[in-house]
Amino acid sequence: MNSMPSDPSNKPPLLMLRRYRRILLMLLALLLILGLLPFGIQWGASKALKDLGASQVSIEDVDFNPFTAELVIEGLHAKGPQGEILELDHFLLDWSWLPLLKKRIEVQRLEMSDAVFDLQQDAAGVFALGGFRPPEPEAGSQTKPPEEEGSTPWGIRVSSVDLSDILVRYADPKIQRQARLERLALGDIASWEPKKPAPYEILLHLPTGIVRLEGETQPFNEARKLRGSIDIRGMALGWTAPLLRAAGLSDFDATLDMNMELIAELGPEGPRARIDGRLTVSALKVQLEKSSLSLAANKVGWKGMLKLGEEGEKGLEGLYSLADLNLAGLRIDDLEKGRNLLGVEGGELTALEIQGPGSVQLEQLLLQGTRLLERSVSELEDAKHSLAIGQVVVAGIEADPNKVRLRLVRLDTAGVRITRDSEGTLDLLSWLPEEKAGEVAVYQASGGNSSQVASEPISLHLDELVIGGESNLHFTDQSVTPGFDLRLNPIDLRLGPFDTRVPGASNLDLAVGVERYGRLKLNGQVALLAEKPTLHLKGELRGISLPPLSPYAAQAIDYNLKLGEFGTSIQVDIIAGIIDSHFDVEIDKLELTQEGFTDGGVLTGPLGMSVEAALSLVRDKNGRVDLSLPVKGDLSSPDVRFKSLLVKATGTAVRNAAKSHFASLGVTLLTGVVLPPGTLYVAEKMVEYATTMRFKPVEYDPLIVTLTSPQQAYLKEMATALLERPETSLVVCAWAGGVDLEMLRQKAMAEPQKTGAKPVAGVKKEAGEPLPIQPTEEETLKKLAESRALGIKDYLILQRIEADRVLVCIPQIDLESSPHVEISL
Repeated sequence: MNSMPSDPSNKPPLLMLRRYRRILLMLLALLLILGLLPFGIQWGASKALKDLGASQVSIEDVDFNPFTAELVIEGLHAKGPQGEILELDHFLLDWSWLPLLKKRIEVQRLEMSDAVFDLQQDAAGVFALGGFRPPEPEAGSQTKPPEEEGSTPWGIRVSSVDLSDILVRYADPKIQRQARLERLALGDIASWEPKKPAPYEILLHLPTGIVRLEGETQPFNEARKLRGSIDIRGMALGWTAPLLRAAGLSDFDATLDMNMELIAELGPEGPRARIDGRLTVSALKVQLEKSSLSLAANKVGWKGMLKLGEEGEKGLEGLYSLADLNLAGLRIDDLEKGRNLLGVEGGELTALEIQGPGSVQLEQLLLQGTRLLERSVSELEDAKHSLAIGQVVVAGIEADPNKVRLRLVRLDTAGVRITRDSEGTLDLLSWLPEEKAGEVAVYQASGGNSSQVASEPISLHLDELVIGGESNLHFTDQSVTPGFDLRLNPIDLRLGPFDTRVPGASNLDLAVGVERYGRLKLNGQVALLAEKPTLHLKGELRGISLPPLSPYAAQAIDYNLKLGEFGTSIQVDIIAGIIDSHFDVEIDKLELTQEGFTDGGVLTGPLGMSVEAALSLVRDKNGRVDLSLPVKGDLSSPDVRFKSLLVKATGTAVRNAAKSHFASLGVTLLTGVVLPPGTLYVAEKMVEYATTMRFKPVEYDPLIVTLTSPQQAYLKEMATALLERPETSLVVCAWAGGVDLEMLRQKAMAEPQKTGAKPVAGVKKEAGEPLPIQPTEEETLKKLAESRALGIKDYLILQRIEADRVLVCIPQIDLESSPHVEISL
């Protein structure tokens, strides 16, 4: 048989079958790999976290699509070595494969939401996220070699970033805080498009505030730029106190509110920035660690513009700011003394301009309700601070490192309260720090042998200082008996200009009201900073009632001032410490008593006679004393004091008056011996100059100081008679009586808390003995009598009688008589 050759088309294509089988197997393997790849990613991520020290790791789902290059992780939960938490409910990363061939990483989307991270920083500054620290580089490892010259660098693009609801719990050795990132959105950014702006939005929730930032950024630009707004609401800052201890603050607390527009860039020439908007700090409290001073403020506000690095300048040299500031409720307390050092109800700084560290200008500083140096006083006293100023205005401030210039400083309604205690110590001295043993202040004059060169002191120039607006001074002296009380109101002062570098003369214009009826006026020039006192002043002092000065007269001349009114014209010239001045003194109705003193007084020697004899020589027929007192001497001499100069001048005037008085007689009235030429001693002789005429006294009911209608009619008739006799003066002397004391004690028993007086029970008057009286009662009764006398004087002034024609005696107490006021010519 002949065999036939087979048809090749009918044979099985073994080669094709094998090829198809391989392809099928590859497809099956690829499908298997693709199916197992999410599980591999899940297993690999869990293993990596456990290798880093995680105690527990769980991932609910991982989805990866290699064709679309999209990775999704759901429900990641991990615990760190110490129980730290790392939770991520949703994570999505979408990128493209093909751009990798061009060395470009392009991320289409990056999403993260519902996450909780524990972020920690140790003492060495190393961070750990969820308890997992970054791996340390292996020993001997090298950094990545630089790109070869001419090669294309890798680039990156992120088209969209969206992070939401992420809780970060931060902790370091000093603080522990948490913050919730409500939203972080970033638009399209690409390293190969550096000038293309990308929008951003950040919303951050803190336990004590909200922070919102939004705008545009250019992170890949050569000058990295950022433009946008910052809005912060109600952010409490007390948690930063531990961080500020390194700066010397032991305690800090405040609440911050901010609304700012920001433009910033970081280029090769350094940072540049511009901020416009407002900033408010409320409930501010600052405590210095090494000081007893504590600062607090209800509110501090800033509104304006701040620039840094403009016009190519770097650092602080390029700093510029123009802003307005305001504050409310500022106070500085001395915790060691337990008293307030400074308090300000409210203030404003207008047009504060800063041009670098070397130039500061301020249009005006305005402070309302300023208080300085709290006093240790009883609840009954009205003045709680040594200095209280209704309004402070400082205008035209210019400052540089070596000079401060002020155009105007004005103090309106300034009240000064000074008290001298029974030991003679001023209350202001309690604020001075105690001297520390071993500390010695040494002044090193320039040009000396010291190797250290003293820095040039800052100079101060002031154009004008103004004090007005019913400013006043209240001085109380408890070191004398009875206590002395002085009120100066109003005080009007203008002074300036003066410069610490050029100690020239400053113009002075001063007008002061002394108590109710006195006045002081001075004007001229004073050299405040001259090495030796230099001044030229003219003025007058009028209407000064002398009885309140009796405690000082008793100390100085061993006499009490019972009656009198003082006035003088003033001409003071002091050139380089040499005084050559002149006082024309006028004293009306002067009466002295020497109760408690046995000798003739300390003025007997300088005057050459007793004070009574001297006064009899210089009084005119109306009881008026006119003295012309030249005062000359060197103030720097240890033997020269103003008191001694004045006593010497007074003695000279009295002796001259004595010689003139006896010149016509030729002999003394007592001895008949002719006075030899140049004799300065005159035997004592009182000259009767007038007969006193007294009127019907004005009677008062107990504790009453107001005038009744009949009393006013009586005084009105007296005033009419005085208007017809302009040369006549009245003397008003007031007495408090026994019924005043009885009523005062009854009132104290009924209302001891209101009056502040201690009730006196069971006090009975024994036969032949005066009714006992306490010191506080004596002071109250004298003030009562004084108020009655001053009430009569005020009424007579209303009837057009000049104040200096009504003289008031020192108040008296007579428990055997009824309350009354005596009036005499």
